[in-house]
Amino acid sequence: MVEIDSENQQGFTLIELLVAVAIVGFALSALLINVMGNIGGSEHLRNKTIANWVAMNQLELAQINNRYFGQLPLGVETGTEIMAGQEWFWQLRTTQTPDRAFFRVEVTVYGNSSTDKAPMAYLQGALGNFER
Repeated sequence: MVEIDSENQQGFTLIELLVAVAIVGFALSALLINVMGNIGGSEHLRNKTIANWVAMNQLELAQINNRYFGQLPLGVETGTEIMAGQEWFWQLRTTQTPDRAFFRVEVTVYGNSSTDKAPMAYLQGALGNFER
């Protein structure tokens, strides 16, 4: 039988290596879960940003139609817009304010055609009553 001199022993034991591998495995799995959560969050932020662009486009179109063509849609108008390869559903609501010279315009954007869910973007503005 061969005796091992404990004073000259170098390196790690098998138990120490297994514990180290287990710790690294747990740390990597926790990191992976965190990264996957961040990826889902960034997708949501991307969609909210694009929906906000759609809302800004619709508000700008209402301002252009009002100022240059004298067309101001009163009531509710709905439509779709393709942006970033996705179809967005918007709703434009125009109401008269107490000051007859201005109208309130609200734009709501949804990621799908169902307007009963929470909107992805909501924007409001005011338009002047430009009579020709």
